[in-house]
Amino acid sequence: MSHDQAYLQAEKKIEQARRSGATDLNLYDMKLTELPESINQLVNLLKLDLGSYPWGNTGNQFSELPESLRGLPQLQWLGLRRIGLTSLPEWMGQLKQLRTLHLSGNPLLLLPEWLEQLTLLEELSVGGCELNDLPESLGNISTLREVCLGEFSYGGNPLIYLPNCLRKLRTLDTLIAIDCNLTMLPNWINELTSLARLHLQNNKLIDLPPSLAQLKNLKMLDLEGNLLNPELAATYKEGLVALKAYLRAKATTTRLPKSLHKRKLKVFLCYASQDKPIVHKLYQRFIAEGWIEPWLDAKKLLPGQDWQAEIKNAVETADNVIIFLSNTSINKDGFIQKELRLAKDIALEKSEGSVFLIPLRLDDCEVPRSLQIYQWANYFGNEKEQTYSKLLESLKLRLEDVKRKKGYTKKGSSYAS
Repeated sequence: MSHDQAYLQAEKKIEQARRSGATDLNLYDMKLTELPESINQLVNLLKLDLGSYPWGNTGNQFSELPESLRGLPQLQWLGLRRIGLTSLPEWMGQLKQLRTLHLSGNPLLLLPEWLEQLTLLEELSVGGCELNDLPESLGNISTLREVCLGEFSYGGNPLIYLPNCLRKLRTLDTLIAIDCNLTMLPNWINELTSLARLHLQNNKLIDLPPSLAQLKNLKMLDLEGNLLNPELAATYKEGLVALKAYLRAKATTTRLPKSLHKRKLKVFLCYASQDKPIVHKLYQRFIAEGWIEPWLDAKKLLPGQDWQAEIKNAVETADNVIIFLSNTSINKDGFIQKELRLAKDIALEKSEGSVFLIPLRLDDCEVPRSLQIYQWANYFGNEKEQTYSKLLESLKLRLEDVKRKKGYTKKGSSYAS
């Protein structure tokens, strides 16, 4: 079917729907590149499918979503799978009745913050896009019951860690994250109190957080295709009940003391722009721990702020500063100069023995002479995961030190200001 024929066929279907008063219209995989304006006459339409099949090179393709759809105020179900969308128009926020939104298979790099305007949204699928995070505002949609971040038909997203916004979704009962390169689950997974189904096939999970055992409503957990450690893999084969028991037993030796959760550790991340991708991933990993509050300029700085003043304040109030070193960064003019000098000045004010500056090598680079007095670590190659574990140990010790020096009292369960 040619594009002209597809357009005429779509017009015919729209006219038939108008005459019959239909509330469901299927324009799936018709090789459309534009949508007839007459579609806005279907003011009572509840379900519209404009998607394309997950295979082949043909199907509907829209460079941008047709604005005529804003004339469908009653729309509750919208299928936009694999139609070539690179962004979502802000007017979509006017589709206030939308319950289901399928976006899988589109080359979307990010989702807009205005998605929270879809206050009745219950199901969102974004598998096979190019997302490495989700907007924080997504957590404000209190009706969300199912989120799909990756699926067999369309693939996953390069997420590595579950987006932090999900932790607010108390109504979420199904989470699908297949083929997403997840390396760990966050400790806050237990906050998803309604979660009943968790699909995590074909990721890179080695271990699970003990907090997963607290999910009382969890009835289905699929971990096939992961890199589970031998002990966990054997327990997983015994079933979900055995797995939860294993994680509860593990919690007695790995749980962070409750006192440390009362005050998060403030960690400033000092890096060169070329190293942003790997630093961003470590930032997400810290967020997932739940007790670390990392400071990353790309995440914290707002338009119009005095960035130099904000960075200075962030370094001065930090409990730790991690300096990321690479062959690219140490040879870049300006890197580790102002921020590093400031951090070193503050380090001198810390008590002897305090862990404050931590140089972290991202490749086999030479550590600058000014940092050689500090014990550095290698966050690359075969040492990466071992380094991360040791880094957490170091940061936990620092948090205990901060707790003690800030006047923490068990009776008040708080920190002195």
